[in-house]
Amino acid sequence: MADDVALALKSSLSRRAQVAVLNNVCWEWTEYDGKYEGCRWWTRDAIDAFNSKFDKPKRIRVKSLRHEHVVPRRVVIELLFGLPTQAPEAVLEVLQKFLQVVVVTEKQEAKLRDADSKDKLDNKMPQEFYEPGPSFHEPWLRYDRFIKEDPGFVRCPSTKENCHQALKLLKLQAKITKLRGK
Repeated sequence: MADDVALALKSSLSRRAQVAVLNNVCWEWTEYDGKYEGCRWWTRDAIDAFNSKFDKPKRIRVKSLRHEHVVPRRVVIELLFGLPTQAPEAVLEVLQKFLQVVVVTEKQEAKLRDADSKDKLDNKMPQEFYEPGPSFHEPWLRYDRFIKEDPGFVRCPSTKENCHQALKLLKLQAKITKLRGK
């Protein structure tokens, strides 16, 4: 995909067409291993919400979940346009570093969107992301602000390889807990 992005950036496509291509790549990149199951990062609340409906069809289990880009797609696209060179290697570096997603609950997603107007972070990064210093281009900066305020907003890493197994284990643990409660 990095080759395709580099080609689109160097092409004579209109800016609007380039943005459309890049936006599509952002989605495809982050859903490659799965929009929910297969996603590398989950909040504890999202895992709990998913597991609370372990006996329901998948569409019901994921209904209250959101596939949230850690760095908004708009910001990633700006970073790609701002590259000094649009070589595939430089593009790949941006894609790998900034195109990460976290599965969150609807309520957690609303916190990003409903923050007070000066800190509203639904489609942008905090100012420190752009300024030289320890937070410069730190992908998790937007979420780190909420982790301090909400203990349910914790990164729960799982690798691509074991994500499905981890979620199955969590579902099994939830089932055992439910059975013991009866």
